[in-house]
Amino acid sequence: MIIRAEGDSLIVTKQIDHAGVSGLLASYWGNGEFPRPLPFESVVYACGAHDEAWRHLDEEPVLDQATGWPHTFMSMDLPVILPAYLDGADRVGRHDPYAGYLVMMHYQGFFNGRFGLDKDLPSRTVKREEEASVKAYMASAEMLRGQLRSKAWEEKKQMAGDASCPVISHSYLILQIVDVISLFLCLNPEQTWLLGDVRRTTGGPLTTMKMSPSGPHRVRVQPWPFATREGIEVTFPIRRIPNRQYRSTEDVRTTLQHADTGSVSFHIVSD
Repeated sequence: MIIRAEGDSLIVTKQIDHAGVSGLLASYWGNGEFPRPLPFESVVYACGAHDEAWRHLDEEPVLDQATGWPHTFMSMDLPVILPAYLDGADRVGRHDPYAGYLVMMHYQGFFNGRFGLDKDLPSRTVKREEEASVKAYMASAEMLRGQLRSKAWEEKKQMAGDASCPVISHSYLILQIVDVISLFLCLNPEQTWLLGDVRRTTGGPLTTMKMSPSGPHRVRVQPWPFATREGIEVTFPIRRIPNRQYRSTEDVRTTLQHADTGSVSFHIVSD
């Protein structure tokens, strides 16, 4: 889950709701300067399902003893999240193997500098005692990605290459961009953020994108990669809980179960 402090409250967003906004943004991707990724429907589905690993984890939140808040996507223990990553990519791949392939790349990218494609985005810190588990996870991820590559070709004649393949790197970087736009809206929409690099053309040079505030619940993305010039309205379901130190996992779950629910909307514009 994603958590933002707002005065006496914590604003909690489920990962799958954040991912849904990412998918919506991906569905608008493409204009005269930025081509659509291919195959378009599979890439859009991957963007919208890229946090499928969290579907069950967010239903059973766990206390982070270090902060006194529920565990977030950055703090969840690796023994919990690593098998969830594999399961999430597998479940996406059962519906769309090409999308599952991209989602598995997304989960691998947290531990390998995003395949060298965008090193500026933060990666997960791995402690020495966790290195063996991460190595085993990455091996399993490579195996699953190979299986999904084969299924994508067998079922839909979709060719999935390595990270260096222009078509794959184009789609992968778009997934990263729509992910961080949605993520940063949840974390702090009033800050200017570097979103990362993306290609203006498949196989072309990299362009760095940024997002900056442009008024109440309004942000500007530059350069503008989307088809509509009128902007895009996005809405996140949220839960609001007290900003306090929680005593136990049971305390976290009970509080979230009875939390006030609502939504927050933003308008994303080009200028």
